[in-house]
Amino acid sequence: MAIASEFSDRIAEMSQTRAGCAVGGAALIALGLLTRGKPMMRGVSSLAGAGLLYHAWTGRIPFAESVAGAALEPMLVSDSVQVGAGRDSTYRFWRNVQNLPSIMKRVERVEQLDQRRSRWTVRTAQGQVVSWVSEITDDDPGKAIYWRSVDSPVRHEGVVRFEDVPNDALATKVTVEMRYMLPAGLRGEMARQALGDPQRDLHEDLQRLKQTLEHEDFLMAAPPGA
Repeated sequence: MAIASEFSDRIAEMSQTRAGCAVGGAALIALGLLTRGKPMMRGVSSLAGAGLLYHAWTGRIPFAESVAGAALEPMLVSDSVQVGAGRDSTYRFWRNVQNLPSIMKRVERVEQLDQRRSRWTVRTAQGQVVSWVSEITDDDPGKAIYWRSVDSPVRHEGVVRFEDVPNDALATKVTVEMRYMLPAGLRGEMARQALGDPQRDLHEDLQRLKQTLEHEDFLMAAPPGA
């Protein structure tokens, strides 16, 4: 009874999403214990249930966490877009990281911690909410911003570059390159499922950037020549 009471108390303290993970994880573990004659199904149910319970309690994705000495496989993602806004104003929009949830599909919020660090809260392709600290490692105003994750469930780093477009002073080419470091084997495959399709997400995010920067209100707010 005491264990059941503590379980209920913890669920009451969780977000709706994490509470759902807790209930679903418990159900999957129960299914694994009750399934007879199908060891593979029992194992999969128990593993998935344990993962959901871990996420519910900690907010982290266990299968995406790296361990010391574990083999990691890089996954590269990149895309570009030409926007109808000046290079400096485009850079300033991106440099204010609190603007980014408005264009990035999976980003729910970004909290500025200091000049270089910010806390990101993101919803995975599977609906789980995770957060981490991102650090700007190099900032070349008007030209490029480099960053890396500090405590992300999936290690990643990237760069966004801003380039002038020949013969068009009011256009900018924006290029984003990212590298995710995934564990090898089954854990890496499960991490890929959590990421969903980052290449498609990046493409759609850059299209939203283009729409935002080319909107009349943004162009009117930008300083002359920006």
